[in-house]
Amino acid sequence: MERFDDAERCFLKVAEIESALAAAQGLDFTPGTASADHDLGRIAWFRAADARRLAVDAGSAGRPEEAEAHGRDFQARLLDAEAIYRRALQARRALPEVPPEDLSMTLQHLAAVVQARSRDQGIEVAQTRLDEAEVLLEEALAIRLRIRPVPKELLATTWNSLSRIRSDRGMREGAVEAARK
Repeated sequence: MERFDDAERCFLKVAEIESALAAAQGLDFTPGTASADHDLGRIAWFRAADARRLAVDAGSAGRPEEAEAHGRDFQARLLDAEAIYRRALQARRALPEVPPEDLSMTLQHLAAVVQARSRDQGIEVAQTRLDEAEVLLEEALAIRLRIRPVPKELLATTWNSLSRIRSDRGMREGAVEAARK
């Protein structure tokens, strides 16, 4: 529904409550803090996408200053999304009771952010980030291949994401192979 302010307020409250529970138990995080962080990462990702659309629209309308401002907002929100997803991933890796679907989803979402942040970078930085995104997706894929029943839709999105990353890396054959799978 794109009610990001309301959603963010709710997830921040959940994160606050869960952080208090974790602290009371002497823990750094709980499944609830990991879930809240994952959802906060999604909000940052969606806000980044909105900023990017606004930048493109402003650029197309001949408003370069506005386009540049929205472009900076896009980059800042991507940076936020990456930091939040990394925190969620750290928690989900450390917690034994996290469902594998949740861990694989955070891996895939972090990979998408890392891939998006690889754009407009120097060649070496972009390559390093794309390498990381591919590793994250391969881990998500390995997890999803072990889930029974096999989550076919999730596997399809993971293979598609892997195909796009390999394409960005110039790995044409690997991209085609992933797309076929």
